[in-house]
Amino acid sequence: MIKLTIFAACDKVLIDQGRNISLIVLADTFNLNIPSGQQVPPNAMLPKEWYVIAIWRASESEVGRSFTQITEFESPAGAAVLPRSVFGPFLIDEQRKQINTISIQAMPAGKPGIITIRTWLEEQGAKATEISSYEINVVHREAPSPDFIQKL
Repeated sequence: MIKLTIFAACDKVLIDQGRNISLIVLADTFNLNIPSGQQVPPNAMLPKEWYVIAIWRASESEVGRSFTQITEFESPAGAAVLPRSVFGPFLIDEQRKQINTISIQAMPAGKPGIITIRTWLEEQGAKATEISSYEINVVHREAPSPDFIQKL
């Protein structure tokens, strides 16, 4: 059965010609500095490029079969939600390793809390794997005062 071996969010994904992968700055927490007295709209999206990567390892019996990866994003209640991503269909080749990356251009930042990213594979419209999840904690904190910045 095809298995998810790596599922993560990060600032950048680099893949060389030999299909070696580097993940730059894994996303665990996203800190948003908010000036004192300011409010962030609950549906705010911060322009920020980031990536989600999923690496699937298939068995020999799955070579030549076609799968589609579904990825969904759940934001804290009332916050902006990223659209669902559909990757594929893709065929499992002789190497039996599939690397899928999703480029995302904004971060839901309006509400503090957990952004949950879920992914799974479907084959001919039927779920072919379990749902896997990854979480990013969005934290709102007061920005340093201008006096503090000048002292640095």
